[in-house]
Amino acid sequence: MDTIIEIPRKGKVQIESDYYETGWQDGLMWANHARYEELQYAANDYEITNNISEILSVGYDPRGDKNLGDYFSKIFEKYAAFGLERTKFNTSVPNDAFCLWEQGWYDAVNEFWHTIHTYDNP
Repeated sequence: MDTIIEIPRKGKVQIESDYYETGWQDGLMWANHARYEELQYAANDYEITNNISEILSVGYDPRGDKNLGDYFSKIFEKYAAFGLERTKFNTSVPNDAFCLWEQGWYDAVNEFWHTIHTYDNP
């Protein structure tokens, strides 16, 4: 029985890793082409979905972000697995697939920002 459970668990871990890695790659690509102000906003002011404490009660759609909304709209179109899901408060929040991708994207953007920021301001 443990073997039967272990196979799906490994599959889930791999899928989660894939979303994160895809987000990481997309984040590096975006950071390399972003304007300085966009990069600064993403690294210093943008809050990823998992860090917004009131998200379940108020809802959240990253496509509505004033600076990154257009970019995230394209990402939602690009990846069929990304979408919104309903919470118990009858609000909508990004699904787990997007949140994993977003974490990878955010980590890559922040690493890029800190690398260039440190280089520019030793």
